[in-house]
Amino acid sequence: MIDIQSLCQAAKAGHIKSQFQLGSAYQHGRGVERDLTEALHWYTKVAEQGGVESQYRVGLAYYYGDGVTKDVKRAIQWFTKAARQGHVDAQYRIGLAYYYGDGGNQDHTKAAKWWHKAAESKTIKGHRKSERRLGQAYSYGIGVKQDYTTAAQWFKKAARKSDQIAQYYLGKAYYYGNGVKQDVTEALLWFRKAALQGNIRSQYELGYAYYYGSGVEQDYEVAAYWHRKAAMKGNIRSQYELGKSYANGEGVQQDYAQAAYWWRKAAEQGYVKAQYKLGTAYAQGEGVEHDDAEAFRWRMLAAEQDDDRAQRSVGLAYMNGNGVEENETAAIHWWTLAANQGNQEAHKDLMVIGNYPTDRLGETSEPMDETTMPPFN
Repeated sequence: MIDIQSLCQAAKAGHIKSQFQLGSAYQHGRGVERDLTEALHWYTKVAEQGGVESQYRVGLAYYYGDGVTKDVKRAIQWFTKAARQGHVDAQYRIGLAYYYGDGGNQDHTKAAKWWHKAAESKTIKGHRKSERRLGQAYSYGIGVKQDYTTAAQWFKKAARKSDQIAQYYLGKAYYYGNGVKQDVTEALLWFRKAALQGNIRSQYELGYAYYYGSGVEQDYEVAAYWHRKAAMKGNIRSQYELGKSYANGEGVQQDYAQAAYWWRKAAEQGYVKAQYKLGTAYAQGEGVEHDDAEAFRWRMLAAEQDDDRAQRSVGLAYMNGNGVEENETAAIHWWTLAANQGNQEAHKDLMVIGNYPTDRLGETSEPMDETTMPPFN
């Protein structure tokens, strides 16, 4: 039990350790009512005397506006004081500030410099988040020269410290052979480690691998398991894939209503494949009530994102007046867009009504007349 009265007396008498402990008590509400303003008051007293942890905590208070008006520039000043004394979390924070331009001073090179300081710290044998950030910097060439090998090395350091994001990136490195020898089995090992910690993108990757049998034996049930986990957290690709599993009865009992449910989730987030599938569901009345207008609406959203199947369907809708007023000119427009992307069905549609676009095989754009036809032998 904390003796607050004695702690207050010692703190007021200038005892630095007591001042810090009192600040911590107020911050966490231990022995006193939680009061972030009072916590900042005591942390500041210690910070002004060079207390590195207090400097960092004062920086956090100003950064998040805890017990004080938010002031990012002032937060960075305190982070810098702590960082120069070797506080690795403060070094990491300074790196973030430079990376995102907090305080109006974006500098990716300086961000990488501070992350290097934290990552190379001998005190804690490397700062996990800074190691991961360096992996990302080298992977994309942000603030440093792009180097996949160095990126993989930093990802590996952080991944071994159980950083789920680094584990995901290391999995991607092994999957594509970026900076390491390509090894799909090793990639899936790291994806699994991250997925078990709740990493959404890794859960999607596992679902994809099991669905298509990439690096593992194909297993629709396991694929649906991982896609469901990611889908429930909002991953649009997993939502789409899970909808596909329900539509086809792959790994789950076939259920068109569930398929439409998950496609809608992804479609509402702008995922073009899901928009097309949801439109098709409305057109066919599978899992939802048949509705040509809704079918047209969702297919149009996909068509506007250059989905050639949706463009062809929108053309059909305009030609036949399904869910929209008949408009042959509009139909030809959308079929032409689809045909130009290689959609052979749209090309056939245009041929049927007498529009002959030049396709990739070099066919004439006009029907041959007698003067252009080869002579009979």
